[in-house]
Amino acid sequence: MEDQLSALVQANHKGLWDISHPSVKSKERIQRFLNAHDDIMEEAYEAYVSMLSWRQELGVDALRETILDIHCCSQYNLPHFQIMRDCGDYGPWFPAGASPCGEPIHLEVIGKVNVDKLLDSLSLDQLVEHTISFIETRAEHLDTLSRLHGRIVRSVQILDMSNFGLHQLKHVKSMSLIHSIIKAGTKNYPESLSKAVFVNTPTSFHTFWPAISLLLRKNTLAKVNFLGACYHRQILKQVNDCVVLHRLDKMIRLKNGDFVDRGSDDDHLPLMDHLECMVSAREKREFFLYLTRTGDRQCVQISTTETLELPPQFSWLYLKQGAVEEIKVEAIYSNGYYNFEFPKYIEDISCGFLAVEFDNTSSWLYSITVPLSLQFYPTKL
Repeated sequence: MEDQLSALVQANHKGLWDISHPSVKSKERIQRFLNAHDDIMEEAYEAYVSMLSWRQELGVDALRETILDIHCCSQYNLPHFQIMRDCGDYGPWFPAGASPCGEPIHLEVIGKVNVDKLLDSLSLDQLVEHTISFIETRAEHLDTLSRLHGRIVRSVQILDMSNFGLHQLKHVKSMSLIHSIIKAGTKNYPESLSKAVFVNTPTSFHTFWPAISLLLRKNTLAKVNFLGACYHRQILKQVNDCVVLHRLDKMIRLKNGDFVDRGSDDDHLPLMDHLECMVSAREKREFFLYLTRTGDRQCVQISTTETLELPPQFSWLYLKQGAVEEIKVEAIYSNGYYNFEFPKYIEDISCGFLAVEFDNTSSWLYSITVPLSLQFYPTKL
């Protein structure tokens, strides 16, 4: 059917076909349009021609020439990178790993950017240009993987919403930008998404989501899932890679976004961190700390100044043969610190998470905020 669709386009829109970049005329890209429209030729044809016209109008093929490396999806490679970074946008981390079936994983933190500063620094056209540059390079990467595997490869997107608030939509340009980006992505790069998982999703986002969902196709909406603050176990089952979750945690917690550009180079490094752990009344809450067997994060020292009615509980979470395993552990308490070392008795496991659970179920009214200071070490304390 790909050949039929390409022949139909050439017969009726030869001018558009001839000037379009070879990447959008590949069998993989054409197949995505057919899949998106349930192999209904007329619908796929109209959508594909609309995409070619959009690319010509926006100058996407010319935009490709400004991207230093079309095969590299790092933010620093995209137009207006420095301004975006100065406004607090770390950009996506792609690929940050791969799912068990080989789908590349896209991580992004929504809401860290200073929206007012960003929208005052760049025009809507420049912001769309930056985003389309990323989507274009990602599409190229997905098509390359599709040719390699002999099937259509899509991406898994994990988006953190912990910094999202309705105040970020107050700028007059906000909704126009969101509408332009979603419309451009869904119409012109179909079947690029395997699943999208929103984590740390605040209640305020659900009041905003219905307006966004109107811009998405039904089959896209079926791929979207929302998780709250306790998402590590669910995500591990889906991505089957502890390092991916560690990278997401870095994007959420760290204030300097340079680690996104460095990729995996500093995943193992020791890190000082401080967490404010808020636990609602009548609830339990877990926090996850990434450790490695051989790197510089073999041990962690945890101190807390909060007087807790119940001491924290600890468990070790890791992957073994594709399954999530969990073991309750005892942490050594000494001089105001809990000390934990990577469990040597677990064979053939290189990394995992220490889950720290706080119990506030005895309180009927009050939430608690537990400040934790963390120090990671390469050797036993």
